[in-house]
Amino acid sequence: MRFASAWLVSAMLLAVPSNAHAAPSDYDAFATEWNGLSDFAALARAAGWTVVAAPEVQWDDVGPTDAVALLYPTALLEGTHVAAYVRGGGRLLIADDFGRGSPTLARLGLLRGDAAAVRAARLHDGNAALPIATALRPEHPLARGAAELVTNHPAVFAAGANTDVVFQLGTDAAVVVAGALGDGSFVALSDPSVLINAMLAFDGNASFAANLLLYLRPAELAPGRLFLLTHSFVLAGTPPDRLDRTRALGGVNAFLRTTNRWLDGQNDWIAHPPTLRTLAAIGAIALLAAGLFALPGLRARGWDGAWTRPRIAGAVEGGDEALAARFAHASRWDDHALPAAILRDAIAGRLAELTGVSDPLQAKGKGAPAAELIAVVERRAGHAAASVLADALPLLAALPALAQLELGRPRRVGRRELERARDAVRAFERALGHG
Repeated sequence: MRFASAWLVSAMLLAVPSNAHAAPSDYDAFATEWNGLSDFAALARAAGWTVVAAPEVQWDDVGPTDAVALLYPTALLEGTHVAAYVRGGGRLLIADDFGRGSPTLARLGLLRGDAAAVRAARLHDGNAALPIATALRPEHPLARGAAELVTNHPAVFAAGANTDVVFQLGTDAAVVVAGALGDGSFVALSDPSVLINAMLAFDGNASFAANLLLYLRPAELAPGRLFLLTHSFVLAGTPPDRLDRTRALGGVNAFLRTTNRWLDGQNDWIAHPPTLRTLAAIGAIALLAAGLFALPGLRARGWDGAWTRPRIAGAVEGGDEALAARFAHASRWDDHALPAAILRDAIAGRLAELTGVSDPLQAKGKGAPAAELIAVVERRAGHAAASVLADALPLLAALPALAQLELGRPRRVGRRELERARDAVRAFERALGHG
């Protein structure tokens, strides 16, 4: 152990709540308490980085020798911008378990899921909240001298084919993933608390943190700034299409590399204002030309205005709840897990907006306690909504989430259970005044 004895760390972590309820003081870059990042920041400075922790950073201010570390984002990230930053040569750490990083992780080819159903081979001191992740690739630069990581209420990743799973829990449940995108690289960590002061007391965690800071360094250059951004930070503006504009490209290989990067970049292309204006002008000219070309034929036809009347037959209204019903009606099977997951995540989103809890239906103590959730709903939406929610909550919480389906661990849902859940959602929406 580097900073504290194992029994003391375990005693501290036994009182640590799930990261779904992370307090604003958690992951503070300079806090010396157990839940701060001061030790990680000290390691970064020792590795040559200048640590910058700010509530807002302009993308244009991030240079070719800098790196960006995003820990537990609670404000929604613009995933297209993050992917474009990496594609243009950036180096990124994204560490998130229960924050709002899922869309950005998806842009990097990762699906985040709940670790509750994952059986870890080992637990620290037998504590189910502290599963131990083992190195799947001991030879990887991130795993040197770190055979295992002690995690604390982690999430897990399902990783794509173009990434390296470095540490994992159980089978196919990634905790640390390294990947490349365009000219840049990224590391994804499914448990940001691995880097807090208390958790760096474990040798494997401390070695991993040191490896990570070396891995993020620019090749053959001294490291610049490490932007250590946590919670409700803002990344403003748009990243440049290429961080290092001084690197000249020439020859056939460079041309092919540039063409390949351009084709790959269309997945996350960001149009800057001059480009948008040019495209808008071209589109307007094309529409005008098409109209002039079609006008003689249109004059020859008789129009009665029927084309302006909306066609409502077969239209799907009502958002996710109606979509779930359509899936159920069209299904020829007796398992309705997919529409149930759509319905469950839709009402979870509505409750998250209402209560401020990131996933209020999350099972096994990860979400808010039922009584607390109902009390918040009663305070903000009235007694009728709270009463309906109290009856519906056990049923809705039992439905599988889309993330469980993505990780291949769905639970069978029958038609009757789906219909009860749909009726409960309708009653709750009516109580909120939306039905």
